[in-house]
Amino acid sequence: LCGNGDIGIAAGMENGAATFWIGKNDFWYTNCTDPAARISGVKCFGKFSFYSEPLRDASFSARQELATADIEINLENEKHHLRLRVYTPYQRSLIVAEAQAVKGDIPLEIQLKPLEEIYAVSTSRTEGNILTATKEYIGEKVAWETKGAAYGQILGWDRRSGVLCEGERATFVISVKTNHDCADYPAQAEAEVKAAAPEKLDQ
Repeated sequence: LCGNGDIGIAAGMENGAATFWIGKNDFWYTNCTDPAARISGVKCFGKFSFYSEPLRDASFSARQELATADIEINLENEKHHLRLRVYTPYQRSLIVAEAQAVKGDIPLEIQLKPLEEIYAVSTSRTEGNILTATKEYIGEKVAWETKGAAYGQILGWDRRSGVLCEGERATFVISVKTNHDCADYPAQAEAEVKAAAPEKLDQ
């Protein structure tokens, strides 16, 4: 687990992929108008993942650095070693995920998806190195409408190549905003990522 008071991350494995579930403190679902479906509280916005077929059944280790509030995950077998470092910069609605091919050329797929729920309307899109997702709790039965948008950009690596070469690094920067942050939350999420200076994100 890691977080900064606004964004929270839970790390684990799902279907062979290193997966990180995204929480945000103002992303709520509240249904107080239908007693039969009263399922309220903070909800998971979505998840992002790193998948490599050669590492699907690799050894998995995770370490949390309390001093820097980051998570390090290592996926490793005889021929390949992928190291992931994930953290949430202080006082920003950002997530930074760094991937490094420590050993071997690693086929790699990065995804950003909303967490599907029957009460939510969600979308996702990938175009080049830009990944976006939206999730909304709306409708006449919802007591408090919540809408969220995530904008992610991969830096330092072309996702379309499909392979992270040995020694190469990729940085995935994601911003998550809601309508409780501001009215133009999708545009603000995009702006925050584009304004981020990668060399200063971990300060």
